[in-house]
Amino acid sequence: MMETILYVEDDLSLIDGLEYTLETNGYSVDNARTVKQALALFNSKS
Repeated sequence: MMETILYVEDDLSLIDGLEYTLETNGYSVDNARTVKQALALFNSKS
């Protein structure tokens, strides 16, 4: 089972690098740009 990481970042240039690095290391990635989006994603996956 692949581990999923949910992180909050609003800087588009950082999102690409973080997503690439985490996926390259075997993680599934969910990114939210706001805390509200993060909570919605978290609750939808629980």
